[in-house]
Amino acid sequence: MEKPIATVLSGLLLVWTLLPALGLVASFSPVVSADDVSGSATILSSAPVVENADAPATVTPYSAANFTADLGDNNTLADLENVELWLWSNSVSEGGSDNTRNHYTFYWRENDNTWHEIGPDAGGSDINTGSCVAPDNSQVSDNITFNITLAKVAEPTTWTAKFYVYDSSASDSDNDTFTVNQYIEISSLSPNVTWTGLSVPSENNAADNNPHQAAIISNDNYDLNLKLSGAWTSGSNTIGVDNTNFYSADNVAASTVFSTDYQNLYDNQSWTSSRTHDMYFWLTVPTGTPSGTYTTTFNVQVIQ
Repeated sequence: MEKPIATVLSGLLLVWTLLPALGLVASFSPVVSADDVSGSATILSSAPVVENADAPATVTPYSAANFTADLGDNNTLADLENVELWLWSNSVSEGGSDNTRNHYTFYWRENDNTWHEIGPDAGGSDINTGSCVAPDNSQVSDNITFNITLAKVAEPTTWTAKFYVYDSSASDSDNDTFTVNQYIEISSLSPNVTWTGLSVPSENNAADNNPHQAAIISNDNYDLNLKLSGAWTSGSNTIGVDNTNFYSADNVAASTVFSTDYQNLYDNQSWTSSRTHDMYFWLTVPTGTPSGTYTTTFNVQVIQ
């Protein structure tokens, strides 16, 4: 005889209710499958940084000057390969050829901490290595100093100083501007101007050692001027300034009478790394001049 459905359900509920009471617990174990996957991340070398490039406001040729910049690299500065310093005037381009007039290139190498000049003198005459300062490569930031001496003929105008920093994979740059001052020098290649055995009177006697010569170095156009400091004197006796003449060639007829003010001999000469100028002198001894040794001073001026 079949039991009613309600009775069957009650029995099942009763059995389920009694299982915990009897210390019996039903459990179900999940099915698990596992595997390991390796992970990796490649961190690229951080790019080096150069900033705060600093050049002096003005630079005088043939005088040492410091050019500095701040460097940075998150992997420390030992990660750098080299730092370059390029200097060029506004009359040429950055990529121009190195020369003493308007373009210079230098670099510092990190791996052996050495300083070098690429040009114009690969021998390094324009970089003062003993006064350069390398960065501390154990730091992530520090500064670098190049100590540079521009040639006497460096162009007197505005220049750019540009730093480049490199590591194995990247680079950076920064720049500043500065002005190169005028430079000029003169040196005598001749001994004193002398006349010996002059007669009284006598006219337009050429100096014993004509021509006298002056050597010029100048980074800009210039004039060469002459004057006498005063009359020729021998004790209380004198010969007037206007008895002495000068010219650039051996031609007394074209010569100029001296004055105690500067007068021009060579006008608007172009810049030069070495130029020699001839100076010819003549002296007239007036009637009645007492005998003796007379002296004066010849003043030579070069002006830009």
